[in-house]
Amino acid sequence: GPGGFTGLRIGVAFAVGLTAGAPHVKLWGMATDAYWLSQLSHRKVASDRPLICAVDTRRDDFYWKDLSALETDWLIAASVDDLPAAYADALFVGNAPMPRDHLDDTQHWCEEINTAYVAQASLDPSYRSAYLADDTTPLYVRAPAISKANRVS
Repeated sequence: GPGGFTGLRIGVAFAVGLTAGAPHVKLWGMATDAYWLSQLSHRKVASDRPLICAVDTRRDDFYWKDLSALETDWLIAASVDDLPAAYADALFVGNAPMPRDHLDDTQHWCEEINTAYVAQASLDPSYRSAYLADDTTPLYVRAPAISKANRVS
């Protein structure tokens, strides 16, 4: 995580169910920020600018985290304008689409997580120790927005 409430819950429930039925299967968790740090390292992307991971919420905002500063929390922003001024020249990675009038192609690397890359890389013990964790608890940045189903009369 972070990510959509339902998607995270289904993914974690599936993984926990898989390991319950097949105890010899080892379950690894990978945080979104760890994935993007591994991608930057794998693709040898070096930057002296702040690194921001931006994750699409599928709403009118996005989750963001400063990857340059260790131990920072995920926050929510409605637009790039809502970020602190220190991030005006940041490099953005993640799957959140950013308005082109704010960022050029050298500032924003937008793509979905490559699950095949994660699966292949997880077989490498040095990758596992650097980016994967035994913790599979989903991270929720905000409480889920659950609405009641419409009643049919």
